[in-house]
Amino acid sequence: MHYEHALNALLDAIRGQRRQQDQEGDEDDAEAYAEFVKEEAIQFADALELLLLALRKPVLRALAERLTGDRAVREYALLAFLQACEQSDDHTDRPLVLDWYAQAAATIDDTDTAHLITFWQAALVDRTRTARALRILRGWVRTADHDPESEAALTSLLPALVTTPANHSRVSHLLRTVRDADKGGSPAAERLLARISTP
Repeated sequence: MHYEHALNALLDAIRGQRRQQDQEGDEDDAEAYAEFVKEEAIQFADALELLLLALRKPVLRALAERLTGDRAVREYALLAFLQACEQSDDHTDRPLVLDWYAQAAATIDDTDTAHLITFWQAALVDRTRTARALRILRGWVRTADHDPESEAALTSLLPALVTTPANHSRVSHLLRTVRDADKGGSPAAERLLARISTP
């Protein structure tokens, strides 16, 4: 009920942690401090992920609005988003965020779809997050091989992600390698590749 207070407190703590990291970067025990910072970063990202999956729209909006103007928060927001993308429904095995995207795309209000696309585009171009983002997409494509609803969601999502040559190249390569990964290939990857390929 008071998610705004929890979110604001968490974001303030993230900014404070970043300032402390900048100030204490010359400590004698730099390795121990770096490990502490890493562990704290994981805890911040876990907390953001929990809020994001539990409350969805308001937290997604708040974090998306900070992706460009708040460098301290951006790192943790992207990490939390990718962690959320790795979660699946226990019963259907469908990725929770992909299902969220499908539900949002079916509504008149396109706010959530726009924010989810913004997060994906940011993750794909972030050098520290690109590999993980592509691994997640690969998993989603594999899920689409046995889940038509996941494939339908990817059919809508992927064209929105490949609006730049770099992202088009990344996603096209991903779909080709998923298709060629084993003898059976990936029928969903082939159809999705055709969907994003230029005539």
